[in-house]
Amino acid sequence: MTLSPIGMPLDELLSRGKVPDPVPVLEAILSFFVGLHAIGFVYIDLRPSNVIRANEGYLVIDLEFVRPVNEAVPVNLKCRSVLEKAKFPKMGMTASTCMDLVMLHELMVTCGWTN
Repeated sequence: MTLSPIGMPLDELLSRGKVPDPVPVLEAILSFFVGLHAIGFVYIDLRPSNVIRANEGYLVIDLEFVRPVNEAVPVNLKCRSVLEKAKFPKMGMTASTCMDLVMLHELMVTCGWTN
């Protein structure tokens, strides 16, 4: 079976100089977070390569590191350095919804959507 891409990742858009309007991207991400957090899970791997522009808007993909709240954060998590910089080791590196917000801020900085 071959999987075909359903959209273009945000990091590819950025590398091509196509910085999208932040509102629909952030609405999609926050909607995803609300649903995930409501059932007790945390995404903790938000980065431009995990957000894609599809026909119907933006989607968050790659659920490999989704964890229940309060579970240990995987050591091989690519964004772990961002979380460490945000002082999460002092909190014990267990999954929390705050981590998703830290990663959202990092994505906004990467995309140039902050001052």
